[in-house]
Amino acid sequence: MSEGKRADLDRAAREYGRLWSEAYDECVSRTFESTHRTIKEAMLSHLSGAGGALPLIRYKDTWISRSQADKEACRLANALLDCGVVPGDRVGIVVSNRPENVISFMACYKAGFVAAAYNQRCTAREIVGALEGVEASALIIEQEHVSKVLSAIGAGKCPDLSCIVVIDNDDAWADAGGCLELHGYEPLLRTASDLEPAIDVSPHDDAILLFTGGTTGVSKGCAQTHEAMVWELQAMRFWTASALTTPDPSFLVCMPMTHIMGINYGVNWQLINGGSVVIAEGYKPPDIIAALERYRPTAWAALPTLLHSVSTCETLAASPYKDLELVIFGGSFVAKNMLEDLASKTRARFVESYGMSESFGFVTCNPVGSMGKMGSIGLPISNTDVLAVDLESGTQALAPGVCGEIVFRGPQIIRSYWANPEETQRALRGGWLYSGDIGYMDEDGFFYLVDRKKDTIVVSGFNVFPSEIDEVLMSHPSILDACTIGVPDEHSGERPKSFIVVRGGADVALSEIESFCRERLVAYKIPHSMEVLDEIPKTKAKKPDRAFLKREEARKRGVQNH
Repeated sequence: MSEGKRADLDRAAREYGRLWSEAYDECVSRTFESTHRTIKEAMLSHLSGAGGALPLIRYKDTWISRSQADKEACRLANALLDCGVVPGDRVGIVVSNRPENVISFMACYKAGFVAAAYNQRCTAREIVGALEGVEASALIIEQEHVSKVLSAIGAGKCPDLSCIVVIDNDDAWADAGGCLELHGYEPLLRTASDLEPAIDVSPHDDAILLFTGGTTGVSKGCAQTHEAMVWELQAMRFWTASALTTPDPSFLVCMPMTHIMGINYGVNWQLINGGSVVIAEGYKPPDIIAALERYRPTAWAALPTLLHSVSTCETLAASPYKDLELVIFGGSFVAKNMLEDLASKTRARFVESYGMSESFGFVTCNPVGSMGKMGSIGLPISNTDVLAVDLESGTQALAPGVCGEIVFRGPQIIRSYWANPEETQRALRGGWLYSGDIGYMDEDGFFYLVDRKKDTIVVSGFNVFPSEIDEVLMSHPSILDACTIGVPDEHSGERPKSFIVVRGGADVALSEIESFCRERLVAYKIPHSMEVLDEIPKTKAKKPDRAFLKREEARKRGVQNH
């Protein structure tokens, strides 16, 4: 990006910055400074006074205090150091939502390891590929998933991996051959020191590494430093402070702790800001409702798909949720009527936010005082600039109301993708992260997402955004869920096809739904065809899996053509 184009974007950010500030809650300012430099410092600060006796983790029938968790994390960190893992090494964490997941992150932060988190539900190929890509030297994994890795190691994969710690295996394993050591989690910690590891951690050291499809769908590693993580989590607390009246809020976590939302609200918020995490025992609506009733958390962070599922659960009406103060959501479209129904059952403030793994948290969020604007992803948070730029060059800031690619910059943005200069150069330009999301800013400075750039359907030269069609479909009283894709058409290039889930087995004619859409959409946006499914397939991040639907549609068309 030329200096002239960069200066143009700088000027636009300064101009709109005044607009954003005017819409902030009174207690929030455009600039923010954190109080700690490393996650290790933040963790230790919460142990002083009575802080160590406060609960950190609530899970099933037990709760674990901060001091108990801290000692266990020290043991794990020291045990890994004794096994030859050194500061800066990547430690894979392939663990479900359970206390050992939180402890594993804490241990990495204490010893200067880089916590490389990956979803335990992924295939052996995906997990091994991620571990190989970051040259992980140690792995913490559950017994039921360890075979995925061991079989790959037997085939010569993961040559840098020298130590595996297995949860749910109480026997200390013997050396498996070569330089690989396998240890049961409990036996390993039993003899390790519970003293704070004598490791100096720098604010500029990498703390965490997540894997994301990012802006192109190719899995990439996003690494973030201690300093940036502390700044981002404290900025998030600063932004939401007016809604959280308790000094130690408890967050209900029902997202995988390997997902950025699960990590931030199930691990990092508690370690950096204080408070406790309530770990739901499952991801299904009854599990979530049971956790809300049993533990009475004060905050809840979830994707709209989970909110939507909970809102349709039969037991919802009997559940008051009076202790909830804040519900943070974002990641995909949320139906207005569903949100209003949920909000009516609690005193909580529902605020939509926006971010990516590349930002490790908020980029924008609605003000919690006013709750902002329904359907908006909110305003750029403190120290963060967001613009909509033209789709061709990506260097021209667009006026309010004009759709373009959403770009942003701030102290929370990654410096690069791990060992991937090509993807780094594509996504990071002139200090701005090009999100691949299409959206716009309104006259008041609030941003709105329209769709993913790669999901845009081009009908006879017109750009059609699938989420706009999904929003209309899901406003129909008989439709529970919807997902639209583009399919080839010999006349217009592409046409929208919508997959729908009918609410409660209702008997509804597709012709009626088409008429419903015709009243609300211009002709070229109306679904050319519709197909009823039992459920919309979801990605591992619990978002509608358009890519899967596209592959299945292509497969069916291929069979038909033969």
